Amino acid sequence: DVEVSVDVTGLGLGTYNDSIAVHDEFATPKVRYAQISLTVREPGPPVIALNPDEFYFLTEIGIDPPSQEMNITNLGDEPLNWTITYKPDWLTVSPAFGGAPIPTYLIVSVTGLAAGEYNDSIAVTDPNADPQTAWAQVHLTITDEPQEETRCIALHEGWDLISWNVDT
Repeated sequence: DVEVSVDVTGLGLGTYNDSIAVHDEFATPKVRYAQISLTVREPGPPVIALNPDEFYFLTEIGIDPPSQEMNITNLGDEPLNWTITYKPDWLTVSPAFGGAPIPTYLIVSVTGLAAGEYNDSIAVTDPNADPQTAWAQVHLTITDEPQEETRCIALHEGWDLISWNVDT
């Protein structure tokens, strides 16, 4: 492996093309060329990226579901300084502001919520970003009865297959 670094001091905006020659007296051919292209441009604004950008929570009435993680990163050049500017009342985002990259946690509180489906969104905003706001979708389903969990176990030996369902 060969590592190449570039010093753009004194270069104006634009694209520069050149090549690097690699010599090996025992190789055929003895010289190989790698084409290099470098573009020097003005720095761009921050760009908010959310990963994931959609969340699903499933729980029973009166039981808060486990938190989920959302990573906020910057796909732009200038620094990203974001703030959560919109979220449903039943959701806490921690931290609610910061730089990038940073993991944030979505924490649902079902206190006072009836069984049903709740669909909303989260807005992550930086006035200097392009676009200024990125959205994540949040889906919460609250059931009024415990959910049955079915697990399937399969054992395979030779040509015989044994499987059964276990309700817990």
